[in-house]
Formats: sequence, structure tokens, C-alpha cells
Amino acid sequence: MKRIFNYKAIALISLSLSSLLSPLAVYANDIYKVTRVGQGNSLNLRAYPSAKSTIKVAVPHNASWVVKRNSSKKVGGSVWNKVVWNKQEGWVNSKFLSFDPASTKIAQQRRQCLSNPAVKLKQCCGYPANERNRPFKHIDILSVKGIAVGKTVSLRSQAGQWKGKVVVAIPHNATWVARLGKTRKLSNGQVWEYVRWNGQNGWLNKANVVFDQAVTQLGDKKRKMCSLR
Repeated sequence: MKRIFNYKAIALISLSLSSLLSPLAVYANDIYKVTRVGQGNSLNLRAYPSAKSTIKVAVPHNASWVVKRNSSKKVGGSVWNKVVWNKQEGWVNSKFLSFDPASTKIAQQRRQCLSNPAVKLKQCCGYPANERNRPFKHIDILSVKGIAVGKTVSLRSQAGQWKGKVVVAIPHNATWVARLGKTRKLSNGQVWEYVRWNGQNGWLNKANVVFDQAVTQLGDKKRKMCSLR
């Protein structure tokens, strides 16, 4: 039997769960996003405030949920900020960050929910209202594997190493890659999967991801708990 997938619903659910489970969003006052970085490129999160410092993780061009720490340093003509993104702390050039009002509002609403004594199910604070009362939907979640620290793997608009364009550069430690149910085997033997990550759909070489049972079970648990109410 052919499996039918609602890509829009899967995209919304996987994206909302990944941000919902981020502890940073609960405590941050202001949320920032990456700006002035070209599509398919990355902002390097570095160990120290220097362009020569070790890259800890490559932050995608369209990333949000970047939290500033109360530390900055001027180096030459640039101001560097200490930030946290995806549980990684390091330094970025401040000119590549801008305030994200939409994500900041979500974080504020989540804090209000957590502090509200009338809310009994705190685990669901921040779960999108438009995703509640939907039938439960299992979603396979993948994690990136085999990519060196600070490097990326390309999510492409077409299946193939040099096909189409790079939709987004996915960092070495990424998870919450939602499997959308389509695969394509190429003449060279490579298998590519159609997936969703960070709000973007595209094709990813199956050799660069692995099924993440723990995160998949966590996502399923959250959807069962928070959507069927």
C-alpha cells in the first residue's frame, strides 16, 4: 500500500518539537537569528572571539534561537558576542546576528505558561495551539553522522551530490531531521532521502544520517501528550 504523507503537517510538528525541547528558549529574554549569511553558507561559532579560532559548530544561514550571553569583546573593528545555539556555547561576530521578535515572543509565552500555576502539564508549554487535537502521527527522526566537528552536510534541492542548489548547510551535530517518506537510488548506488530540517525541505545523502530512536520516541511521546487534548 502506498504511504501518503502530509509534508506540511510533518514539517510543522518536527519544527515545533525541536524548538519546544530547547531549554534555552525557556530562560532567554531575547532570541536572535543569523543574518547577512548567504543561503547554503554558515556562521561559524568559534571557541574564542577570533576568526582564527577553532570552529565548534557551523550555524546555518537561517538559524534562530541564538541566545546571547552577557559577554562581548571588541577585536579590531569587530564586536564578538558569546552566544549559545543548539546547546553549543561559543563566539560569533555580532554583525551576523539580529533580534528575532517572533521567536522571542514564543519564548516569553513559554515562560508565562511555565509560571502559571493553573497549567498542570508543563511539558506542553510552547506546543503550538494549531497542532493540538490532531490525530497522532509517528515521525521518524534522523541525526547527522560521520561529519567532522565544525563541518556541514548539504541539504539539496535535488537528489545528488552536485544536483540543484544547497538549500541549507546542516551542522555536524544536527538532529530533528524529519524523514518525509521519499527515497531515490542513483545510478552510482547512492541513496538519497527527502527530509525536513530547520524549516526547509530537501534531499540528503542517506550515508550522512542515521535513524535516531531516542529522539524519535521523545517526539512521539510529546505529540501523544500535547496534541491529543
